[in-house]
Amino acid sequence: MSESIRSSQVAAQDDLVSTAPTSASKATRRAGRRLRTAPIQPEPGSLYDIMHTYSGTGLYVLPILWTDIHTKSLNVQFQDQGRVNYPAPVVDHDLPPSPPPEPCDAARNLCYDISTFADKTSAPSAKLGALKRFMSGFFPGMPCKAKTGVEMEFHFGTRFYRKAVKLPMIWKRGDSRSHSFDSAATRPMSSSPMSNLSDASLSDDDEASGSKIQRRCERSAPLLAYVDRDHLSYVRKSLFRVSPGPLDGDYQNSPVLNLQQLRSKALVPADRDQDAHVVAILIAMAQQRFYSNKTGRRRFKLSPSTNEPASDEAIYDVEVRVFTFDAEENDFIVYTGTIGADFLEGFADPARTLHRQSDGGSSMRIAYTRVPIWPFYGLKERLGKALGSEVTGARFVGPGYDTYRNDAELALHQAELARAQLESERILLATEAVLRREKEQSFQELLEKSFGQQGTKRSWDAADTGIPTDVTPPASAPKRRRRGRRASGIVEDVVPSDFIAAPSSDFMSDDDDGQTMSVRERHAGYGL
Repeated sequence: MSESIRSSQVAAQDDLVSTAPTSASKATRRAGRRLRTAPIQPEPGSLYDIMHTYSGTGLYVLPILWTDIHTKSLNVQFQDQGRVNYPAPVVDHDLPPSPPPEPCDAARNLCYDISTFADKTSAPSAKLGALKRFMSGFFPGMPCKAKTGVEMEFHFGTRFYRKAVKLPMIWKRGDSRSHSFDSAATRPMSSSPMSNLSDASLSDDDEASGSKIQRRCERSAPLLAYVDRDHLSYVRKSLFRVSPGPLDGDYQNSPVLNLQQLRSKALVPADRDQDAHVVAILIAMAQQRFYSNKTGRRRFKLSPSTNEPASDEAIYDVEVRVFTFDAEENDFIVYTGTIGADFLEGFADPARTLHRQSDGGSSMRIAYTRVPIWPFYGLKERLGKALGSEVTGARFVGPGYDTYRNDAELALHQAELARAQLESERILLATEAVLRREKEQSFQELLEKSFGQQGTKRSWDAADTGIPTDVTPPASAPKRRRRGRRASGIVEDVVPSDFIAAPSSDFMSDDDDGQTMSVRERHAGYGL
C-alpha cells in the first residue's frame, strides 16, 4: 500500500516538473510577442498632419489654453458683419428736446435688468440673473431652456475629456415635456419645433434608426451659449500657479512669477473679437449633438472615403451661436459658427482632412455682429436679428420696435407721442419768433447807429473810419436830372443794409450846380 502511494507521488512530481517549463516558456513567448498595430497614414490637412507641422508648438492642450495659432492652424475664418444699429427711436435734431412719455412697468423692469447686467460693479450672480430675465422677457417663445454652470466634453478621436469647456450659461433645445427648471419662470417649451417628440417615442430601436438620427441629435442640442469676457481674462491671468519663495527672502518668487505672466500674456488674442477660445466653444457645442453624454460614444457613422453613398446616420452641418458682452463699448457680440460635417469628422477621426470643400474653402466659418444695448427701445429687435429665428422663435423685420404695452396702453402711448411732437413744434415756433424779434431789434439798432435818428446831424467817429465827415440834411430836395444827362455817382437799387459799413469819399458826388450831395439826400430826391 505504501509503495503504491509512493509511486503515485513520484509520478505527480514528474508531471509537475514536466509541465512547469512548458507554461513558463509560453508566458515568456507571450511577453516577448509585440502587438501589431496598423500604421497611421494621416491625410494632408488632418489633425495629425497639423500637429506634425507644428511639432514644436503645444497644440494638444485644453481649450482654455488655445491661442491664435490654433485658429490659424485649423484655418478657421472670422467674418466681421458690422453693427446692428436699427431699429431705434429716431431723434429729430431740428426740434428742441422734449420730455419723453413715461415707460410702462414691463419696459422699466427690462431696462433695469439691462442696466444691472451692463454695470461693471454688479456681482456675477446678479448679472446672470438679469441676463436670464431680460432674455426670457425679450423672447418668450424661445425653443430652448437656460441652464447655468455648464461643463461640456471635448472629443478628439476615440478620446474625450470631461469638463474641458466651462460656460456660465447655455440654452439647450427642449421637447414638449421639458421645463426650465433652472430659470425663475418655469414654463413648458411648447414653442419648440421638436415639441411633438417625447422620450417614450424614442426607444432603443429608434436610437439605432438612421431615419431619426437628426431628430434625435437635435432634441437636446445646445443652440446658444454666453461667455463672460471679463471672467475669461481673469482666468487667463490667474491660470498658472506660482509657488511662494522663502519667508525671509523673495516670497513672491519673482523669477517664476515673471515666467508665468509671460505664459498668461501669450494666451491673450491679438484681436479680442477673434478669440480662439470661442472657436473651441463652438466646436464643443457642435459635438454635443453627436456624442452620448454618459458614455462619450458617437451616435453617427463616418462617411466613406470612397465615392460610396453616405449613410443615413452620417454627420451633418451644424450652426451654433455664442454671444458675449463688451463692457467698454456696451455692445453685445453675437458669434454664429457654421461647422461643416467634414470638420467634425476630422475631430472624430484625426487622420482625415478637416476641409474637404470643393472650392477649397474653410469648413468652419464664424460671423460676428455687434449689437449696442442703448437705446433700450429697439434692443429686442436688434438682438433678435443677430441671434436669428432659430434661437428667438420669432422673426424681426422692419423698422418698428416693441414698446411693451398692450392695446389700450399703446393707444395712450401713441397719443402721448403725438402730444410730445406738438409740444416740440410749439417750442420750435416760439424759439424762432424770439430769434426773429432779436434779429430785427439788432438790425434797427445798427441802422440808427449808422444814419442817426430823424435826420439829425451825424458825426462819424474818426477812430472807426479815419475820415471825419459831417453829414447835414439838405435844405431842399435836389433837382431832377434830365434824360440823357450824365448821372455820375448815382447809386441805384440800394438797401439800407448796404450802408452799415463806414462811409468813404465814394459816397459823395457832385450835381450840376456843383453842390455836394450825400447818398441819403439822393434817396430823398429819388424816393428810394
